Amino acid sequence: MREAAYERRRAQRLGANVNVTVVHDAEAVGAGLERLFQLHGHRWRGRDEVARFSASEDLRAWYRTTVRAMAVRGEARLVEVLEDRDVVASLLGFVVGPGALLHTTAVRPGGRLNSAGHAALLAFAQTAQQAGAQVLDLGRGSGELGGPKADLAPTRTPFAGLLAGRSWLTQRLLQAHLALEVKSRAFWRRPTEV
Repeated sequence: MREAAYERRRAQRLGANVNVTVVHDAEAVGAGLERLFQLHGHRWRGRDEVARFSASEDLRAWYRTTVRAMAVRGEARLVEVLEDRDVVASLLGFVVGPGALLHTTAVRPGGRLNSAGHAALLAFAQTAQQAGAQVLDLGRGSGELGGPKADLAPTRTPFAGLLAGRSWLTQRLLQAHLALEVKSRAFWRRPTEV
């Protein structure tokens, strides 16, 4: 938190007007989601699976519907970090009961504010806690040493996922895919002989 405050003061000394906003009402979340699509698409274009969030109009339409429904129930939060009225970081997260989930974030590098994504992450953590969240799932990269999520001192917690097919055949295909993925990971992680 100290580092984020320092970076904000530093950017202001360089002449930047920095603001961090957190919205949760459906209209504001919807408008912010459109800006997040643009920032995310620009930032992650051509980078494998991470780009899926903003990759197609069908996917964006699904997110619009789903996020709006969650915002109507008060479960969606959208954080934006603005530098001179330009969005330099945006984060979509959810707060449901005692749990919170950081879903998607995007940052535009090159501004006067260093670590704009870190500022968004801290704002989301604070608003989630204020909303009653006791657990925050930081998603991928939360265990990386020195990463922005490491400042929140995350604790790794094992969890299980559940995939269910609509039919017997779909379920069998899912199981085959998962088994192949496990074998592939084991193959690439095996020690190499010298």
